[in-house]
Amino acid sequence: MVRLDSEHAGGSGNGRTHRRTAQVLAVLLIGSVLAFVPQVSVELVPELRTDTESVRLGPVELAEPAASAQVPEGTAPEGDAEDDSAAQGADTSGEVSSDPGTPVPDAGAVDDAGHTAAGALEEALSEQPGRLEGGSDETAPFTTIGVAVDAVPDEPVLVRVHGPGGWEPWRELQIEPFEGPDPGPEASAGRLTSMPMWVREADGYEVNVPAEAAPAEQVDVLLVRETGNSLEVEIEETEAGAATYGQPNIRSRSSWGARPSKYAYSYASNVKLGIVHHSVTSNSYGCSEVPSILRSIQNYHMDGNGWNDIAYNFAVDLCGGIWEARGGGIDKAVVGGHTTNWNTGTTGVVVLGNFDTVDPSWNSVSAVSQLLGWKLRIHDVVPNTTVNFTDYVGGHHTVNTIIGHRQAQATACPGQYLYNDLPSIRSLARSHFDYLGNPFGHLDYAYDLPGNAIHVRGWVIDPDDETSSVIHTYVWQTDGTHVLEGVTANGYRPDVGSVYGLGNYRGFSYQLDGVKPGVQLVCAYGINHGYGTGNPPIGCQYVWSFGSLTGGNFAGAHRQGGSVTLDVWAIDTDTTQPVHLHVYVYGSSGHTLTDVVADDYRADLAAVFPGYGGYHGYSGAITNLPVGAHTVCVYALNRTGGGSDAGLGCQPI
Repeated sequence: MVRLDSEHAGGSGNGRTHRRTAQVLAVLLIGSVLAFVPQVSVELVPELRTDTESVRLGPVELAEPAASAQVPEGTAPEGDAEDDSAAQGADTSGEVSSDPGTPVPDAGAVDDAGHTAAGALEEALSEQPGRLEGGSDETAPFTTIGVAVDAVPDEPVLVRVHGPGGWEPWRELQIEPFEGPDPGPEASAGRLTSMPMWVREADGYEVNVPAEAAPAEQVDVLLVRETGNSLEVEIEETEAGAATYGQPNIRSRSSWGARPSKYAYSYASNVKLGIVHHSVTSNSYGCSEVPSILRSIQNYHMDGNGWNDIAYNFAVDLCGGIWEARGGGIDKAVVGGHTTNWNTGTTGVVVLGNFDTVDPSWNSVSAVSQLLGWKLRIHDVVPNTTVNFTDYVGGHHTVNTIIGHRQAQATACPGQYLYNDLPSIRSLARSHFDYLGNPFGHLDYAYDLPGNAIHVRGWVIDPDDETSSVIHTYVWQTDGTHVLEGVTANGYRPDVGSVYGLGNYRGFSYQLDGVKPGVQLVCAYGINHGYGTGNPPIGCQYVWSFGSLTGGNFAGAHRQGGSVTLDVWAIDTDTTQPVHLHVYVYGSSGHTLTDVVADDYRADLAAVFPGYGGYHGYSGAITNLPVGAHTVCVYALNRTGGGSDAGLGCQPI
């Protein structure tokens, strides 16, 4: 959008007001960013721990022979085998199923359609022969549950919990052997567990597993629960870390009460692609519950799995919130623990929820797109293109720069319905990437200069130009013609560099000649190089081009005895030099003429007419006046011959 600052420079207070307003707004725009102080509040959050309970298992008692389980109508379609694993051929085209899935849930507390639709299948499966079952209906309250296993079973592991409303339906605890760190100390410190299931509040549980998953007829159940102690955390109502250009609002780790990592993070040389996951936790949560979910997942990963920190680099909720998950710097190539053998050189984004049988919200899809569009741009990677990627064990893959977890490893993650949304995420991320490639800046001011010229000043940045950018300035004249001047914006502007971190030499300040008299529209455009969508205007202002004029104002005359003190200013628009004034005093006996120079400094003139300076005032006295009534008239003399003398007015004294 073109912002028009209407300005009519002249002797009136209006011109001065418009000019001052524009200048103050420009200062406030930069100053508000430079002087921004994060709002920090201290809150108490529950301290968490992950407990392990060894549960004895026994055969499932069947009331009657179980019928074979049938998939209820409305459950999610399975992905094609060729799409489910990078080992069978990675998806490089970005073309996936166009199944629209179920309606997008509203932001906020989203209906848990996935669990409801799958409940009948899981209930039938829990009663199959050859399964073991056990649990506890009297345990300390917990928020999250999972199990540890020795190997991935062929059949699902099920769990149900006892909450405030009684026993809830059976749900599957998904085992993801390829969701974890790359080989190394972090991976070797861990064990194979199910994905954590956040249950909000429960005080009992039952697990139901295939017999081969528990040969000793027992299983370790992992429970995240509050310790009874509280921790003080500083909640920052700002973005995580120092904001870079185009960064979406990313809530810092402190805003959800993250624990420190166990040890220092590892870094890759660059980020080459983004990998999208789902957390397989409930979809029935509100925006205010996200910090609790993130703390539970982090605690489970660190204490249950034995990892260094929460596995994902970022988390996105169904309300569209973006959260810094693993620490180390949101703009850095931090090695995560989200996709085994694919963590180095990728960034992992988890959408909180289960999308096997329900669509993610539009808010979350949009947030993932903005996040990855920004994250890939700062690492010079173009969304929705392909990249050659070498994994941790030396495997070579050609994949899209935004993929789902299942395109790297044999897994159902990120759920069929979120997977179906990947083409939209890629396209939107590319649009955001291109938008962030457009030049941006500010036209600080434009004003008239002597000799039919206009001076412009401002700054512009093209993110694809590392050192300087190009600015084109048009003067759209009232007669339909225009004046154009293009220059390289490489002037020293440390104020801009400190805000955007893209270099200090981004300023422009130059003169456009050949401007015709009249009120003209001056617009500056940033010229795009590289990625981007066009040459956007960075600002427009109206400027009164005076041409060859001599003018001013005779504001007052104050007589005291035989002298009169004058309040006058005058400017010849062909020059910056002071103007000569002829002061006539008319009386009954004739008149006198006094020649004076209007060269007193006037700050108001300097503000309204910056192209001419402030030395154009006169506040002196005319002396030796005879007794009686007189009239004083003042004329400004044209200095250059390009105009004519100007009468500034007469006043009786």
